[in-house]
Amino acid sequence: MDQPRRSKRKDHILLSPTFNEKRKIEYSVHRVLPRMVPDLQPVFPGTDISDVLIIPTFQECKCDLVAFGPEPDAEKDRLLENFVDWAKSVCKALHELGHWADLTDPCSGCPVFGERGSGVYPDVIGGQMLLAYDMVDTGCCKLLSHPKWQTKVYPATIFTKAPLEVVAPLLFA
Repeated sequence: MDQPRRSKRKDHILLSPTFNEKRKIEYSVHRVLPRMVPDLQPVFPGTDISDVLIIPTFQECKCDLVAFGPEPDAEKDRLLENFVDWAKSVCKALHELGHWADLTDPCSGCPVFGERGSGVYPDVIGGQMLLAYDMVDTGCCKLLSHPKWQTKVYPATIFTKAPLEVVAPLLFA
């Protein structure tokens, strides 16, 4: 009897979307897609990106990220601080275990710990490529449409060369 064929589209997903209740962050873990390597390599110069794990994260927002004004700005700041605090703690724990890890600043797309390269990482396009989420072009920017939160979502990303069994418990803490 023939074995069922696995969809190549999902072979890169190592950990399906999981919700960290304490941090209110949804994350998943993926092998880098080969077609992403040429664009991702310039973001992290000096690091071989071909075997990196990508950890896209999402937080539910009270408003669409395209909104402007004091309330949307305060919401974006709150979500940025929550992500950066959590992601830095994950990366620092991985560094202490001897693994390369970094996060990109969601505002600039540049690495936080490593050398700044000639490229930037677009969290929206990353989420679309890795999870097949829809993108909405607003004219001034692209928004990700999350299955639960639609465009009221704040995407951000962690990268590591640590194995899944090392990284997964740190993401849930």
